[in-house]
Amino acid sequence: MARVNTPSSQLFYAAAGRFVDRALRADDSLFAPGRPIWSLATIDKLHPVLVERPGAPGSSFEAWLRDQLAEADPETILLAAELLYVHLLPAVGIRPEVKRGQIRRVLGWAREPIAAGIPPELDKALDAGVARAEQAFLAGRPFQLAFLLDAVRRWKQLPEDERARALADPWEFKRALFEMPIHFAYSQRELLLHIVHPDTFEAIMAREHKQQIAASFAHLVGAAGADVDRQLAQIRLGLEPQYGQGFSFYDERLRALWQEAPDDEGDGAGESGEMRIGAQASAAPPRSTDLDALRAWQERFHSENPISRRVAAEYPQWLLDTFGDRVVIRAWEERSLYVYVDGKLYQELWLNRVRSVYVLLYDGAPWNIAALPTSLARPRSVKRREPHGTRFFVTNDSDYQVLKQLMLAVVGRPASSPLPRTLGDRLRPYVELVSHLDGPAYTAAQIVDRLGTIQPAIVELTRAPDAEALAADLMRLRLLERLGDGRYRRWEHLSDATVAHMLRYAALTLLVPDGDGYLLPALDAPFDGVARPAAAWPLGGALLPWYEEAGLVRRNDDGTWQSLPGALDPLDALTPTARALNAFLEHLRRARASQRGLPPLEDAPLRPLSPAVLEERIAEIQRELLIDRDTILRIYRSLIAGQHVILSGPPGTGKTHLARILPRILWREEEDTVVLRMPATPELPPTAGPDEELLRREGYAVEVVTATEDWGVRHVIGGIAPQLQQDERGRALIYRIRHGHLTRAVLANYRGYDGETVPALDRLQRHEPVDEQGRSYRGIWLVIDEFTRAQIDAAFGSLLTTLGGQRAPTLAVPTEDGGECHVPLPRDFRLIGTLNSFDRHFLNQMSEAMKRRFAFIDILPPARSQAEQEQALAIFRALLRIGESRIAGVAADEAAGVAAVEGVLEVRREESPGEPQAHVRYRLDVHDDEARAALACFWRLFSAIRLYRQLGTAQAEAVYAALLTGRAIGMSWSSALDAALADTLADQLQVLTRDEQHVLLAAIEHAADPHALRERVVAILKRLPGPRQTAHLSQLKAHETADAPGIDVMNPDSLDVEQVRHLFGEDTGGPAILPSNGLFAGRLRAFASERGL
Repeated sequence: MARVNTPSSQLFYAAAGRFVDRALRADDSLFAPGRPIWSLATIDKLHPVLVERPGAPGSSFEAWLRDQLAEADPETILLAAELLYVHLLPAVGIRPEVKRGQIRRVLGWAREPIAAGIPPELDKALDAGVARAEQAFLAGRPFQLAFLLDAVRRWKQLPEDERARALADPWEFKRALFEMPIHFAYSQRELLLHIVHPDTFEAIMAREHKQQIAASFAHLVGAAGADVDRQLAQIRLGLEPQYGQGFSFYDERLRALWQEAPDDEGDGAGESGEMRIGAQASAAPPRSTDLDALRAWQERFHSENPISRRVAAEYPQWLLDTFGDRVVIRAWEERSLYVYVDGKLYQELWLNRVRSVYVLLYDGAPWNIAALPTSLARPRSVKRREPHGTRFFVTNDSDYQVLKQLMLAVVGRPASSPLPRTLGDRLRPYVELVSHLDGPAYTAAQIVDRLGTIQPAIVELTRAPDAEALAADLMRLRLLERLGDGRYRRWEHLSDATVAHMLRYAALTLLVPDGDGYLLPALDAPFDGVARPAAAWPLGGALLPWYEEAGLVRRNDDGTWQSLPGALDPLDALTPTARALNAFLEHLRRARASQRGLPPLEDAPLRPLSPAVLEERIAEIQRELLIDRDTILRIYRSLIAGQHVILSGPPGTGKTHLARILPRILWREEEDTVVLRMPATPELPPTAGPDEELLRREGYAVEVVTATEDWGVRHVIGGIAPQLQQDERGRALIYRIRHGHLTRAVLANYRGYDGETVPALDRLQRHEPVDEQGRSYRGIWLVIDEFTRAQIDAAFGSLLTTLGGQRAPTLAVPTEDGGECHVPLPRDFRLIGTLNSFDRHFLNQMSEAMKRRFAFIDILPPARSQAEQEQALAIFRALLRIGESRIAGVAADEAAGVAAVEGVLEVRREESPGEPQAHVRYRLDVHDDEARAALACFWRLFSAIRLYRQLGTAQAEAVYAALLTGRAIGMSWSSALDAALADTLADQLQVLTRDEQHVLLAAIEHAADPHALRERVVAILKRLPGPRQTAHLSQLKAHETADAPGIDVMNPDSLDVEQVRHLFGEDTGGPAILPSNGLFAGRLRAFASERGL
């Protein structure tokens, strides 16, 4: 299947489907349903504007489009906006906010309002995108738009039966589309294929890419003929065993196999249309790097490609820092960098807007070209580029490191040091230079000039240092402050210029580069008086000579180093420098004494919680689920006792949700770990205090999988699985071990597991999982949804010992050599299963031995006594759900515990954390009488349904969401409730017996008359055979009230009116809200008459 298989892509396909259904099957508007915007009449008004005289865009695409639509009426502008939406929808490489802005501005050009805006679900789809925007697409957008409109116009002119065939048959659609005339807009045509038939045609807008893929994998093509899309379909089938369903041909593993570095990515026109490779090859080399011009070029540079941005920002400075004056860099035009070494042109770089970085290595330098293909992500990009040299592409961070290594190998690796070196390898010259900078401000060049005027000279240099590099070194030594205008001055707290104090100050406050930031070595230096080898000190001892200069350490005769007494003691002086250093030392002392991070994880049993913390965590769970305290305690008890747990209950009671959140919430750490972070930036003075960061580890993350009936040992533990492997010799079928769900979950708790390789068992260490929000966890558990859908004994039978609760259980994991390795089960690891109680009969598939490995705990709907709470919570969660769609008048804030429909109702969460047993309650306030009647009517019926079928709160939430949404779009309360019940709940009642369905119909018909309802129910019961009559009466008796005469299960007449009021409620709100002849009642009658689904 050619669909892009990502979570966000589903938004795209929903939007694409809406375009097909509304615009191609019908004439309806995407943004304003009900208006025939895509009719031939409206298209004919826009067609002369965009197709017959498209012209060429002026200053921008948008300015051109506005000029074209200057005289258009509102209907035509709405069509143009929707046409632009379809054009932009699939494109990756145009920022979503740019897409939205253009569409909204087009809508705003109408002389009168024509649409409320982009509907929310279509708006979200603009974030998705499925196809990379090629340069032809970006450069020729007027032509793409014109083709799209012309194609739809010609589509509308086709006979209706031919259109129906084309929408049903992908190849018929392609035939019709490719018979239409086209000029330049081939990208749009390829995209339209995928929009209309995404399962057949690839999400590729460059037809050249399709041809390259087909050529590269021709060995997988049988008798597909010359049609490239048919060839791609066969290639996809051939590659799926190796790369899985839904793979992308732009996956880096695949792209390297087919992409031959097309001209538009480097060798030819490039993105600007005038790359002119080698245009500066014969130009005279510059004598030095113009740093101002280089920085101006960097500020102007813009690219969608992160690797282009990184190379532009970092590579020039790296070259200058690494090779000094030997390298000269020239920035040329918008995207080119030329690198000269010792006066000779070595490299040319072209930094693309969207794609990778093109690198040309000029002949004449001893480049190691032979090693390039084995080092790059795209080895086939290495090619001769006559007459200049060899080119390749930098596509990722690994390639960027290859680029650096090439330069190091050819130019020569300098003696690298993380310490300042512009004035040599001693600390004193830097300090003495700054002691002479007593003016108000200096440019970097003026600092170098001042260095040259100091007599006697403080350092012997063969040439003047690079001005900007010297200023950067002085800033890292915390000696200089950079001002807003780019000039520098000595920090004010160094105004006394006491060199002895400044030496200690600079040595201790020094910052060294670390990736994108800096480190403070003094934070980790062992200033404890103990002799240690140099390797035990920060930077492998490189900093020790400076510490020695500053009087902080001494070198022993045996080669070890140790700190001198009082190395970190405050100075006994009142100078500004001494006061600044003493302030820094106090901050350093606090930071060194604080925790550096969360405490390390240990393999320990699941720990019990204190009573106060347990009550607090139960209350937190009850903010999301109406699960009674005793049930949570039973689960907690079972887990800390070492048992695995099965949660059983009717649909919608929150079993899976509870399994997800309970391990995370209950075992979250009780207290924050306070970490003091010393500011590590040259821009701040060292007197700035440490930042306080509060860290707290969550409980356990869970891996949720859904069991299926075909599960076996291979799915749970793992086993040998076939895999296609591609190498330079061709394709080969190999067999590898693939771990199952339980094995992956267990091994994910150990450091070094990558999804395939079992860590070394003799040095296992616990791994701290981190989620996408950056939250750390104690470990990972496995949650198996629909547990008994699998053949339990067949899939889990080998785990009887592992799950048996012995002191040191192990998991036997298959290995590549055909054997097994025994991985210790983490002592705090648990398995949680869920099953639908309507499927409880599947439990007979479990042996008694397997059942003993689990605690079975029922998660039931809330009791009738909790009705108010359940209603309020269900409405609260329904409002959270529909609030995401930005429905007018609906506001919901989960963190604040407030949700409301303006002027209609409000739900608030109330908590009582100070009580012995913390409580969470939801309070519902209804301000509208009709709303109150509709909500009461639903709950009365929902409670009656629960007499026969246990439905969870989630079902009520779904009905409330449909009801409130229906009302928000203009339906009456009665119609909205009727439709919500019919569409959301009715099908779940098909499994009821006919007599139960008849009783529910009677409860609808006689909602306001309990006497009539009682007579009708009794009559229904009396018509039943004896056993069924008794069974039905027993169901009613299970819910009877003690405040009325009891129900005799052998006598229907014993059903008292008061019992009827209690069981079925009474509608006292005037006219019936739920019609007895409405949609919902009609569905029930159909079921009762055996005319259901």
